[in-house]
Amino acid sequence: YWGENKAGASPYLISCNNPLASQGLVPAYVSLVEDQCSYANNLMPVSNKRPRGQRKSFLVCWRGANFDDDISLQVIEWAEILKLFELDTVIVYVEKLHANVMKVLHHYRTLGFFIVRFIKFPHQFPNQRSENFLQWLQSDLVSYHDAFYENLYLYEFMIPMDVDEFIMPLFDEDRTWHDLVRR
Repeated sequence: YWGENKAGASPYLISCNNPLASQGLVPAYVSLVEDQCSYANNLMPVSNKRPRGQRKSFLVCWRGANFDDDISLQVIEWAEILKLFELDTVIVYVEKLHANVMKVLHHYRTLGFFIVRFIKFPHQFPNQRSENFLQWLQSDLVSYHDAFYENLYLYEFMIPMDVDEFIMPLFDEDRTWHDLVRR
């Protein structure tokens, strides 16, 4: 529960015990029903990504990318600084972006540095901050949870970040985020 959002929808995180866990198994699909004996009319795949070898270190999640303006140069600067700090991957959840920004995302995706996901909320729920601020904040949780649980076993750290944010090491010996975390 997070706020009194009567003008929109609230995201929920539902967890349950895996009855196959004691056998070391993970189901391929699950269904969500309202009551224990209800008939299932949905089937959702279970993501169980496990790395072969060591996990990567840093995943940055840029959630709810929604800009009419051409911020392509800002995105390039942001991406290049993150690369300098030896970040592994950026996952971008795109709602709506200028065509030039999409070209930049495509470039970094072809390099294997960006993962681009398109996200669309039901049309009856406002996606703009000015229309329903609480809905806008709650909708961001969908991207964050998706990024976290999809990559839970693949990365040591997930950092929610926007294109105007950086984690800047203060000391000369901290040349990368690895150095910063190690210290």
